[in-house]
Formats: sequence, C-alpha cells, structure tokens
Amino acid sequence: MVLLRISYAAELAPVGAEGTLRGIVGTTLEEIGVPIGSFIGGYLFYHFGSITSYKCINGFALAVCICQMTIQKLINRFSKNDTVKEEVSCSSYFTVDPKLSVNDNLI
Repeated sequence: MVLLRISYAAELAPVGAEGTLRGIVGTTLEEIGVPIGSFIGGYLFYHFGSITSYKCINGFALAVCICQMTIQKLINRFSKNDTVKEEVSCSSYFTVDPKLSVNDNLI
C-alpha cells in the first residue's frame, strides 16, 4: 500500500517535483498518521473498552468515507476538465442494424 500511495503521488506531481511530493506523502501517512491513530485507538481502548472503541473507530471511518464521496462528487460536478471524455450511454452499444435479418449469417 505504501508503494501505491507514493507512486500515485508521483503521477499527480508536476514535472520536477515528484520527489518532494513523494516525501510529503510518505511523511504524512507513515510518520504522522500512524502515531496519531495508535494514540487515539489506545486511548479509546483504555477508557472505553474494546467493543466501544471498535464501534467509535468504525463510525469515524464511515463518516470519513461519506464525506470523501460527497466531496469527490462535488469536485467532479463543478470542475471543468476538458480532457475527460463524455460518458457513452449503454444504449449506443446495443443498436440493431436494420439491414440485418434474422436469417443472416453473422459469423
């Protein structure tokens, strides 16, 4: 997972700044996020027990997931990206040629 995050950060970075963004992503995820998560998880476990801690962490993860999906939908809706092709409807893939009859050999 670490390699995927770092390589994805390199793809998003402008030319010449790949190393800088890789360092920022690696530091943020591994050296800040892991200790904070361990501290909060340990605190919840010590003060509230295992079941309540599990429920709290799952509720937080669900809330973050919903927020992320909502924000991504808003970004996609309001961004003007001309490089993205328009979606093709499925009905265009299932059109029938009126010249063909049932008895034609299609192979």
